[in-house]
Amino acid sequence: MTATGPDMDALEEVIGSDTQCRFLWCVPKYSNPTGCVYDPDTVNRIAALPSKAPGPCSPLGQRLRTHDLDFPKKNSLQYLRLLVTIEQKTASSCLHRLPRSRSRGRNAFIGGSENTLKAIEARLEVMTIGPDKVNQLRHAKFLNGRLEDPMAAHARILKPKFEALERCLQQQLGNRGLATWTRPEGGYSWHSQRPLVLHTGWLPWQHRPALL
Repeated sequence: MTATGPDMDALEEVIGSDTQCRFLWCVPKYSNPTGCVYDPDTVNRIAALPSKAPGPCSPLGQRLRTHDLDFPKKNSLQYLRLLVTIEQKTASSCLHRLPRSRSRGRNAFIGGSENTLKAIEARLEVMTIGPDKVNQLRHAKFLNGRLEDPMAAHARILKPKFEALERCLQQQLGNRGLATWTRPEGGYSWHSQRPLVLHTGWLPWQHRPALL
């Protein structure tokens, strides 16, 4: 994973050489593990994967689409255009999941082409009697087209925690060559990288909390 999405050079090579590789799971916004957002070039190359080999499918995980730390969202329109690009050019589907609530877990919903939805339904119909329609209706009535309102309130709680983590990391690890980390603008993922330690020894006491 790079700062702008999957390593597309490596991905295209695998798609073209491995006939068993036909499924790419995408979380194009605030993707694990770094919290990155796919850039237009990455999206266009994902959309072009069917031209590299027959049949790759690219489901889009959309559970973090509204998990921004700042509202109004800066890249909302551009992001939606990128999704349309993938959906129009690949056998993709969009899977959305609402945040966990206290009312009997989560709700999820999916969108895609008619053929994609039929294929998914054929598998789901032997796995479950049906969704919890009462819980779905409860969420639909509560949200009523205003999903960004509760997510903005959620961001007001979450953003100070991201900021506190950034301050702590900078104070304890910054400019010491001990670690680097990402600074995501939303989602839940935060990624740290540390150099390989070839020599161990005692650290000054003021640096020890950084290792906890």
